Amino acid sequence: MKFSIQRNNLLDALQKIIPVVPPRSTVAITMNILLEAEGDELILSATDLEITLSARVKANVIENGKLAVPGKLFHEVIRELPDTEIYFEGMPNFRLLMSTDFGEYKLAGEDPERFPRKPTLEAGVELALPDDVFRTLIERTIFAASTDDLRPALTGVYFEIQQGTVRAVATDGHSLSFMEATNVPYEGEPLEAIFSRQGLNVILRNLAPEGNCSIVLGQQHAYLKFDESEMYLRLIDGKFIDYNRVIPKETKFEALMDTDQFASAVKRVALFTHPLSLQVVLEIKRDSMEIRAEDIEIGGAARERIPCEFTGEDFIIGFNAKFLQDAIKHITSAQTVLKVNETSTPAIFQPAEIEEGYNQLILIMPVRLG
Repeated sequence: MKFSIQRNNLLDALQKIIPVVPPRSTVAITMNILLEAEGDELILSATDLEITLSARVKANVIENGKLAVPGKLFHEVIRELPDTEIYFEGMPNFRLLMSTDFGEYKLAGEDPERFPRKPTLEAGVELALPDDVFRTLIERTIFAASTDDLRPALTGVYFEIQQGTVRAVATDGHSLSFMEATNVPYEGEPLEAIFSRQGLNVILRNLAPEGNCSIVLGQQHAYLKFDESEMYLRLIDGKFIDYNRVIPKETKFEALMDTDQFASAVKRVALFTHPLSLQVVLEIKRDSMEIRAEDIEIGGAARERIPCEFTGEDFIIGFNAKFLQDAIKHITSAQTVLKVNETSTPAIFQPAEIEEGYNQLILIMPVRLG
């Protein structure tokens, strides 16, 4: 194997795949990156056995070949080099020689034949999703995914694909985020899949500002084709909750407030919550909302009042500050709508102005006031 490549081009490709390389693994070969020089390009691949990611970059290939090299060390060396032409040559015993005009470096590699093969994708269904739409669906839901491994189906984001629409839903049992993209060019049979949180974070790093991501959904894996990379992702096996039963069909009262004012007030008041309960209380009146918190143990307390428009009578409800802040952070409209029924039933937060082509809601379970 012999090839040369510009450092910056190589680093760009490396940055895409390096998050997949595990820092520790019982399968040592997965801590390596597979380099494949072929034709006029270099293919870099990484896997943790759940995600397999490959990136392609143009290179001056003199001799085809492949070699597995230590992922973290290879990345660190390339990152520390200035932008210059780097020459690579495979040596006996799976060693790699890297040279520049001012120095050379030798890495002890591994037999490339030991590197895990790409998953075999079962017969799947393909759809094309605009990169910006896919990014929005992920970013507006992933924060609500559970971190409890005892409920694996809730540790990812559930995607429900129907003709013309893609819905993304995530929940940890305390909050739920729902995002729907309409006008999606898909006319096939309904599909569903649960993407892991780790996989979605890798997808976000590979989505372009513009363009389309090609997705093939199989029974156990998804295959995704980006502009300059491709990815195999093991889907989470399990049954997602029936989220439609959780979301209230109707609500009695609505409060309308300025999103930035609400977010800033909650952020300040949340500093005074009890560290265990993190309870923030909203007392809503016809034309104002009082946001307050108290830590009885140390005697700290805070309250703020912001304008709002409320359709009901005086109403008091409490929320966990973390869930409340997460919800507000992911609403991008100038005003936020809070929809409530009772102080013990789920509350809905929505943007007052719906973005064209989307529907969004975030549901939070209230906390008992005491």
